[in-house]
Amino acid sequence: MKQDMLSMVKAAEDAAQQTEKDAMRQYDAIISQANAQADEIVEQAVREAQGISAQALEQARKLGEKLQQEAAVTAEQEIAELKAQAAEKQAQACELVLSALF
Repeated sequence: MKQDMLSMVKAAEDAAQQTEKDAMRQYDAIISQANAQADEIVEQAVREAQGISAQALEQARKLGEKLQQEAAVTAEQEIAELKAQAAEKQAQACELVLSALF
């Protein structure tokens, strides 16, 4: 009877140890899986952030080009106006000189 009782206690202890080992393996597997998922989430977030920043950079580049083109057009218009004014002033100066001479 004692022997049976000791055998049952030993079996219960062995089962408890095995259950604890199984639980630790499951814990390790869950932690490992959670870490892998966290790494994937971080990598995905980084990829998305890089994509967003690349889009923002491209939009800024396009806006810069557009503003540069608009500035060039405005500058060309101002140059044309200044040339026209210069030509008009030159014609006025010529007329003034000719009127003073004749």
